[in-house]
Amino acid sequence: MDKKKTQEVFKFISIQETDKKFKKNIKNLFFLNEEKIEEIVIVSAYFDLKALKWIYKFSKKNPNIEVKIFIDKHSSKIFSNDKINNTLIKYSKNIHIFLVRYGKLFHSKLYYIKSDKNIKVSIGSLNFTFNAFQRNEEILNEYIEDIDTQSEYISSIEEYIYSLEEKSEKVTKELKNKHSNSDLRSLLLDGYIYYESKEEESFSFKLELPNKMKKIDIEIDPTLKANLVDSLTLKRLILESPILKEIEFPKKEKGIGRWKDYCIETCYGYWSPSFFNNDLRRILEERKEKREPYFKKIKELLENHPKELENAFLDVCKSIKKNLPKGTYWEYADKNKAKKSWDKWRIKELQKFENETFYDRLIFGIIKVSPPDIWNDNLASEEFEDSFLDSIIYYWSKEYTRKIAKIIAWNLEKNNDKFNKDIDSNKLKKEIEKWLLKYQDNKKKNNIFLKKD
Repeated sequence: MDKKKTQEVFKFISIQETDKKFKKNIKNLFFLNEEKIEEIVIVSAYFDLKALKWIYKFSKKNPNIEVKIFIDKHSSKIFSNDKINNTLIKYSKNIHIFLVRYGKLFHSKLYYIKSDKNIKVSIGSLNFTFNAFQRNEEILNEYIEDIDTQSEYISSIEEYIYSLEEKSEKVTKELKNKHSNSDLRSLLLDGYIYYESKEEESFSFKLELPNKMKKIDIEIDPTLKANLVDSLTLKRLILESPILKEIEFPKKEKGIGRWKDYCIETCYGYWSPSFFNNDLRRILEERKEKREPYFKKIKELLENHPKELENAFLDVCKSIKKNLPKGTYWEYADKNKAKKSWDKWRIKELQKFENETFYDRLIFGIIKVSPPDIWNDNLASEEFEDSFLDSIIYYWSKEYTRKIAKIIAWNLEKNNDKFNKDIDSNKLKKEIEKWLLKYQDNKKKNNIFLKKD
């Protein structure tokens, strides 16, 4: 082979979601014309278990090839997700896995493959995830040179990889026991976001009104109020339609469960640490018990009054039709189309009750999700952290504070005798991270939230 370096740019563009596509793309990246591979280094801030499983199986079949993987220490819920944590420990027996903490954010993507003849380096947007190899459009700059060339470029890449080892924590079987939160990012990732789901969105019929109608500020029908909206809720239809005056809409019990006591408001929803999982589960189960009768009655309304509901809906359509600007087309001005669509909607709403995920979301009225790992976006991560810190400060200014605000204050006062709650968000962040770092240095085994009440 010519000893001159070669360089090319190529893309992975996915069309079909098949395992063959994934394997083809990953082989294109890792293999050099059937040469004898000696070393593979993967530098990828983010990863997933499917891609990791592939390289683990490859390493088991090829024990003579040294495999190193460098991933961001706080990405993909490494410490808060037991499945990910245990998988990393298991795979570390065959491959070298390093957790990197480099500046504010470790975000590099680099692939280094060394064979008996060549060294290949690929740098670009490609994370070591199934979606990156399988579904996304990604671009890489690929550089290949003869093993004997030893160019300055390759030397600098190898120095960079070596420097990462010095800034990393190698995964071992003690991984879980060694870890505790040491910064605000890891604290926020080790929790959940809760937000309320709106009942009206679950039982709303989209009217598909013409754009001209959406802006008209007149009272067309009592079910629509003065300002037109593009949806009709079941609740308003029953409460306002004269056709349904004999049907009573159920009343919902108010003030059920103080679940927000265990949360802090952020720009992404109500954040709560994993520490309070059991408390929130208990409150939500009580909430479900009290809210369930209300939704059972709504289901009975949909089941037992199909004709009455249909007539009320058609009456609304009739009112809207009268007020349509001349020459304006609206699908539900056609009575048959309106009737067919309403019947289809009603059946679909009843089918939702049979869907366990939808039903639980409906009854609880709360959706639980993992915190967004948005630290690859400086603006988004700052907004998330700042909203959390500002909420803490706000609750400290009230006589009644959320439990988390109380606990954080208690821990910070314990960590710093001169700590003052009259503090801005930047100083608060530093105080929290000093507390978390001190906690880590002490290697305490219990949860960082040392005081629960």
